[in-house]
Amino acid sequence: MPIRRGRTVHLTPEQARRSDQCNAMLLQFLAVLFLVAAPLCLCWAEWEQHEMHMAFEEAAERAVSVRPEAPVSAMNSGGLVHVATSDIRVEETLSDNDFGITAPQGTVKLARKNEYCQWVEHVTEKKNRNGEKVRSYWYTKGWRSHPVPSVFFSQPFRHHNPLRQPFSDGLLQAQEVRLASYTVGPRLVDSLPVSAPLQLESSAAAAVEQSMAAREHGFRYVGDGYFYSPYEESAAGWWAKLAGQFLEGSLLDIQLTDLFDQCTPGDVRTHFKVATPTSLTALGRQLDGEGHIGAWLSAREYEVALLREGIRTTEDMLEEVKSEHRYLVLLFRAVAIGWMYLLLGKLGVEEHSLVRFAASVAGTAGIMGALWLVTWGISPLSLMMTTFLAAVAVVIRREADRATEPPYVPTA
Repeated sequence: MPIRRGRTVHLTPEQARRSDQCNAMLLQFLAVLFLVAAPLCLCWAEWEQHEMHMAFEEAAERAVSVRPEAPVSAMNSGGLVHVATSDIRVEETLSDNDFGITAPQGTVKLARKNEYCQWVEHVTEKKNRNGEKVRSYWYTKGWRSHPVPSVFFSQPFRHHNPLRQPFSDGLLQAQEVRLASYTVGPRLVDSLPVSAPLQLESSAAAAVEQSMAAREHGFRYVGDGYFYSPYEESAAGWWAKLAGQFLEGSLLDIQLTDLFDQCTPGDVRTHFKVATPTSLTALGRQLDGEGHIGAWLSAREYEVALLREGIRTTEDMLEEVKSEHRYLVLLFRAVAIGWMYLLLGKLGVEEHSLVRFAASVAGTAGIMGALWLVTWGISPLSLMMTTFLAAVAVVIRREADRATEPPYVPTA
């Protein structure tokens, strides 16, 4: 990733004081936001895991595997069915009119994702040997998922980002997919992942040259599902940027990175991905005697509507979804430890102490134990973990007593 050094600014004492005040206010705001959001996210993740587990346990017991090539049985109407087959038929043809693309026959989903070549500004502050605060700017250039405004950069003309956005992201999908005798509806199609890049044949790539994207924005197909549109700067824009660089003092700031451009800010590339499976497995509710499959609701109103590539068992599909959510739960639990560490600091526990870290882990375990008592019910593990909250309360009380103790004065 290309990196350019920006200017270095020596702050006056007044500027340093204002910078410290702004940073402190921002950190306070982020701390309050974190203190509020982190426990809510943990509660949601734990509750979602519980509801998912209960629904999937029920689904594993009630799911009926049907033979897709056999006539549809009306007896399964309203029940949870598992259908796995290689007999896939998609009546619709997915086309992107902006780029003149027609997806291959049998494509269930066609996704369009844009990326933008942009500069991003980074700022570091430190004190030099004289105690002065020094602010340094540096810039990285690369592909971003969204345009980055450069008007507030320290050197906005040398690192100018054209906010060029010819097309938005998009997703096209078939409304119905036939799995032999059964028909999968939109809710299940929504759950099908899209991962394979669109591969165009030479004849299809030639047709793209006549599309609106090619005529108006200069897009061309570069392979592996990517279309590239280079940024063309106007003469007036070039002169204006040159004048701005002169005024900000960056006109002669030429660095080695400038000689090895990866991309030009303002360039846009669009990536197309498709889901064109050769076999599919569906898990959902049979809506009628004609074999239409939609979302199934558990006794606790949790929705199950899954569609995956390949021939999969019910247990395999459910375990895949649970494992994906399990990583999210572990992430929120780790964040909760940081939340508890910050909260204990606000309550007066000694900063950066081993006791504070141990209390953070114990406090998080205690909160999880309380959540498990609410969701999973009483168990030895949840009761044991809940008692950790008492240990944290002892630590907080000890630190509070230490803070109120009068200073020790030795007697003569």
